[in-house]
Amino acid sequence: MSFHPSVMIGDAPSGIHVWGDTRSLFALQQRECPDGRRPVLAPLRVNERLARALDALEGRDLERLLQQGPASCGVIRFLPADQLLPEEEPWPALGSLRETPSSRSPTADAQIDRLEAELGAFLGRHMIATSSSAGGMIIALSALGVGPGDEVLLPANSFIGTENAILACGATPVLVDSDPCDLNLDPACIEEKITRRTRAIFAVDNHGKAANVAAIRQVADTHGLKVVLDACQSLGVMESMRHADAAVYSLNVYRNFGACSKGGAIAVADLDLARRCRSSSDSTQGSETKAARMHPFGSTSRLDGTQAAVASRRLPHLTLNNLRRMLLARRYLRALEPLATRGRLLLPAFSDDRGYRIFTVQVLPPWSRDEIRRRLLERSRVETAVYYPVLTHLQPTQHHRRLFEGVSLPQVETAQARILSLPLHNNLTLASQDRVVAALEAAFA
Repeated sequence: MSFHPSVMIGDAPSGIHVWGDTRSLFALQQRECPDGRRPVLAPLRVNERLARALDALEGRDLERLLQQGPASCGVIRFLPADQLLPEEEPWPALGSLRETPSSRSPTADAQIDRLEAELGAFLGRHMIATSSSAGGMIIALSALGVGPGDEVLLPANSFIGTENAILACGATPVLVDSDPCDLNLDPACIEEKITRRTRAIFAVDNHGKAANVAAIRQVADTHGLKVVLDACQSLGVMESMRHADAAVYSLNVYRNFGACSKGGAIAVADLDLARRCRSSSDSTQGSETKAARMHPFGSTSRLDGTQAAVASRRLPHLTLNNLRRMLLARRYLRALEPLATRGRLLLPAFSDDRGYRIFTVQVLPPWSRDEIRRRLLERSRVETAVYYPVLTHLQPTQHHRRLFEGVSLPQVETAQARILSLPLHNNLTLASQDRVVAALEAAFA
């Protein structure tokens, strides 16, 4: 499979051709639709709802795609469970439950195959749907030859599942410092961590921002290492995925896109690697071979058919929701610029390699991030979050002390004390977002 181009300016009557990835969505929001001319969208299921929404706009301001309702009169939740799905999504998804009477029936297998094909058409990769992203990480690492005695390099500011996947393979996690601005693994800090035992580098698209996997790939190729990408927060961000041997996505309901519970998917370009991942993910390999025991290792990590059916029904909303998140991020950046100018906040760049899974700023000294959080909640009833509160090497367990004794990562330690994530989800209303901005301004007063 080849990697599909994302933006082809000039091929469409409006000058905008939208594949559906963040680069093409970024171009769309930059240029809007001059003179009411429509962009051309690639004929993919991920674009179905976006196409309808753009038709209904008839060339008007893209921010009309955002929720126009009133602000919440109570607490503005960081991730409100009852608002994560736009109103138009749940019922088609629930209808899919009737299509999978048994989790291991031919109908269920067909639902999984369909989802893998649809995601593969969008990403330009072979896809293996798994029961969780954590399981997908273990499968990808194992299929690439990571095992006991090996070392795998990774950032310290990722979800614990990244580290646990390495440990589950019998390998040892080795921490690398992160860039203090984009919060991703710093390629300049990799070389000093490589030893003769190093087998792979595990990059992470933290907060939905693409890691610099192109630079990481150069270091990896010099030393004969594999590159795996934790892309759980960045479905639709293509730049980092294309340089990795394998990328692992999350289909958790709290991500940009998901099923109705947990799930994951592995994306690989190499067909042989895809076959190894598939063999590892499903010990039965289909009803016709389940008793043959032809594969040296297998698990029951394939995505459940019901989850696949729900995810497939939700897939047409993916690029519309990603565009909504991008537009909300743009509004945050414009509204918070005065605080950045006054030295209160460090804002993320507005760029085409971000999926805006969450929107994270840094509270600059002498202001205290924890004090600002407290003021936001107590004074203005606005919830925020910190991803993640404790860095891997600072976890207070004997296991972590033994693994990471003496580890110092000054760049990420400094940034971690400052980061603050603001509410951002598909159903966030403009009025609620304005209330968050006003609360943040008041917190610094």
